[in-house]
Amino acid sequence: MFKLLQILFLLGISVSVFPFSNSDNFKVTIPEFIPKGKPFEVMLTTSKAFEDADELDVYLITDNSLFLNKAELWTKEGKSDLKISSVFLKEFSTTAYNISIDFNSENFSEIDKYFQILIGFGPLNLEQASIKLYAEFKKDDKIIGYFESTNKNIYSSEDEKLFDYSVSSFEKFPIADKNVLFNPNSSLKIPLNYNSDINFVIDFWVKHSSFGNSLLYLFDEQAGKVELSLDLSEFQMMSVSSIFHEISSLKPAFISNKAWYHIVILISSTEPSIYFYCNDEEISKVKLLYDLNFENLFLKFDNSLIVPSSHLEQIRLFNLTGSIKSILRNKNFKDFTSAGVKLLFQMNFINSELNSLKNSERISFENLELVNSDAPIFPRAPKLNLKVLNNFYEIEWTGGDYTNVSHYVLERAVGDDIFIKIAQQDAERKTEKVYTQLTEKSDQPEIVYYRIKQINLDKSEVYSEIAKVGQGIVEDVILEQNYPNPFNPKTQIEFELLQDGEVEAVVYNLAGSEVALLHKGFLSQGTYKFEFDGSELPSGIYLFQVVTLQSTQTRKMILAK
Repeated sequence: MFKLLQILFLLGISVSVFPFSNSDNFKVTIPEFIPKGKPFEVMLTTSKAFEDADELDVYLITDNSLFLNKAELWTKEGKSDLKISSVFLKEFSTTAYNISIDFNSENFSEIDKYFQILIGFGPLNLEQASIKLYAEFKKDDKIIGYFESTNKNIYSSEDEKLFDYSVSSFEKFPIADKNVLFNPNSSLKIPLNYNSDINFVIDFWVKHSSFGNSLLYLFDEQAGKVELSLDLSEFQMMSVSSIFHEISSLKPAFISNKAWYHIVILISSTEPSIYFYCNDEEISKVKLLYDLNFENLFLKFDNSLIVPSSHLEQIRLFNLTGSIKSILRNKNFKDFTSAGVKLLFQMNFINSELNSLKNSERISFENLELVNSDAPIFPRAPKLNLKVLNNFYEIEWTGGDYTNVSHYVLERAVGDDIFIKIAQQDAERKTEKVYTQLTEKSDQPEIVYYRIKQINLDKSEVYSEIAKVGQGIVEDVILEQNYPNPFNPKTQIEFELLQDGEVEAVVYNLAGSEVALLHKGFLSQGTYKFEFDGSELPSGIYLFQVVTLQSTQTRKMILAK
């Protein structure tokens, strides 16, 4: 086991990357922030789950908008290209990409248990696309096992051996103006001499095109030593290392080429520890073995490679007295509005900003190149609230990214119709400004939808969340199908209440007998989820029903033990 751990760390991988339970034998990692129109990579981590297997066939069913252009096998022996072919899958009556792994090849040694497959895709031109995964372990061309997972959220509705993943892209907004490209011998050094009696936080966005170096260092300039570093291995794993302090937890993150990642570093004032987060997930905790000298501590980014390595966007330093969640919630915005957070420093990488820092005694940089940014920095959307009056709806909203707004447009849609403009108000660009608009009720029975379209000064647009209200004799509840269905033994029932009122949620058997009362009483407008446990019930069809003063809705569900 110890030898296996050594090998995994040589690969830049930790056992924590493989959170397999007894029933799980694979993991898929998909980047969260992919710029629209850009290629991306997916990491498939798996193992020789069936010791007798001599082959693994992996099949990928994709939307027509996605094409697979690269597959690499990563083991302790190194990296090797895998052949990609197109086959017809009889099981699912569709064409799929096939990647075949031969366990008897020179790429595998006797100790290889875990391995990875890097899968590269061409440009993602849609906002959302689907990747379905199916795999067979074989011995002498006979199937002896499949990929298995206890995560039912990824089960395809077609078959439990077919796993369904969603991949999404984002549109670039003009507000993400420039970022900095780290060419060879580029560097940036920022002092961290702030109050260490309060939690101290560093956050920034990064995108990588080359691997095999350290992204940043916490550097004590007076002592001339690196306290710790954030590293990127050749196997595209991000992890933390230190000679002087103890790495008490390590969960390296896979980093896709060309995708953006949000990094947060929390230096705790209440315990001698530093926490590292990547896209909201903790990837490392470092136990400090002595106090850091903040007066001489610097954050240093550089590129020691002979090719461009990283893009950096929006570095911020904070004092934090509240929850780290307030930092994570605001990661996609240039402005920062949250209680318990004090912004100490922000660098957005624009020409005027860099010019003003050229003569700084503390902040220094070399060979930084400003390039157009496609980072996931967005205008803040307005917040919408709807109040029901006697004969009117009162639509109320606050300013969103109020400093950059030109005007707001109130839009309405009835039933399945498209949204149309019904009112417009110029922006006053004041933090405390609350905008209101009255709109008359109608006698139409369909559900009515409202939203605010925010038109920014740069002509970009961003929308509020949609508010829904019932009118006339329309039913006041939207009951979704339970998930999963069929289920064993638990399933989730979800419904949306369009108006405040008394609600009863009940499960019946086909004989009409009540088997479970999920709720009875008053509920405010909103979405509700209830778990139904059929552990003590026999297999069969059951009915779940939601009753309000205005309507009754019923759905069927199947308990399959």
